[in-house]
Amino acid sequence: METIKSIVDQLMKETKIMHSALKAGDLEVALEALNERDQLISLLEKLDVPERAKNIREIYPEYEVIDKECKALIQELRDETEEAFYKNRSLKHQTHKNRIAHDRYSNNALSEFGSRIDNRK
Repeated sequence: METIKSIVDQLMKETKIMHSALKAGDLEVALEALNERDQLISLLEKLDVPERAKNIREIYPEYEVIDKECKALIQELRDETEEAFYKNRSLKHQTHKNRIAHDRYSNNALSEFGSRIDNRK
């Protein structure tokens, strides 16, 4: 059946697009390709014909290699994102502490005693 073959070919095309996008770090394109792949996979699941298994067996070795690389690339991007998140979180906390110190020093503090000492200078 030609329909099954075209769906399987399109699945491989989207997988390769996703792989290239992940290598380039373009998450938007990778997510779009992933959504297309999911739709094609669900379509293949609905079509239960003998040709489906044959066509899938033909592409599976190449698909599996690309899929493993994609998972590794996604894990690397996730690790980088988490590292950046915690670094930014630490910087935000430090900025907040610096702002409190600045406010206390420049007479914006609620402490009346601290303000009186600063005003004597």
